[in-house]
Amino acid sequence: MLNQDKVIKMPLITLTTDFGLQDAYVSALKAQLYNQLDRPEIVDVSHLIDPFHIIQAAYILGTVYRSFPQGSIHFVGIDFNQTPEQALIVAELNDHFFVCADNGFLSLLEPELKPTNAIVLNTSSNSNQVRAVEAIAHIHRGGALSVIGTPITTLKQLTRHVPFVHPKGNEIQGHVLYVDRFGNIITNITKKLFQTVGRKRSFIIHARNHDFKEVFNDYHEAIRYNKPKAEREEAGNLNKEKEVTAPAPRSDQEDAEESERENPASPREEKQQENTKEFPIVAVAEEPIPRGEDAHSPLLA
Repeated sequence: MLNQDKVIKMPLITLTTDFGLQDAYVSALKAQLYNQLDRPEIVDVSHLIDPFHIIQAAYILGTVYRSFPQGSIHFVGIDFNQTPEQALIVAELNDHFFVCADNGFLSLLEPELKPTNAIVLNTSSNSNQVRAVEAIAHIHRGGALSVIGTPITTLKQLTRHVPFVHPKGNEIQGHVLYVDRFGNIITNITKKLFQTVGRKRSFIIHARNHDFKEVFNDYHEAIRYNKPKAEREEAGNLNKEKEVTAPAPRSDQEDAEESERENPASPREEKQQENTKEFPIVAVAEEPIPRGEDAHSPLLA
């Protein structure tokens, strides 16, 4: 006979860290959770966040956490260290629980929202990771936050990169937030801002040493499937067959220079090599604002 009682589903646990995959750090974390809980449902969001890159972590987790059921528990293992200047916290935000460091992550994740409840962890363990596991297990069992920490009302705030719009209304300067494994570049210039400032004018988008004059809605538009296969641009090259001749011998220096031109370093490589910020994106209108319209966009007021 089936049990007619309502099945109580336990909260999901998600993991977002900069631990990487070549070491056993992720496995050790999961082993601790399995030892604390009976068959927890654990979802890996990403373990390939660049080390200490909370902006990247906020973007990635921000794209997906709302898709999980309310009450889910999200562990953010980036810069998860307790210091005299930085506490480890648990915050209830947008009906989800976040176990993270008070390093400004939550203000980047949800700039417009404030936690409804937040505590500083005061468990007795000397290991930061064990303290996180104990907190996750406590919440998973339905425990009150007040049992494992003391209330906190002020959290560290960080400000996202905000696109700059030129007072003349003919230029937007933004930054790259993330480059995914397919090479897709995500910037902080929203479609709404682009359309509001652009006002259907022609434009050029400058991204490092590349210029673009078109915006496509999907890959099918970019590859142009409406053309015969030989005329399509796939993988950046025309498929049209042509006679191939052997290139003249070149020096290693020439090969290196061409490789650098054709394959500019990713933001991650730039940061590792030069310790610089992500490269800027600039969108410039090629035409003046239509006659009779105010040059100052309402966004600049």
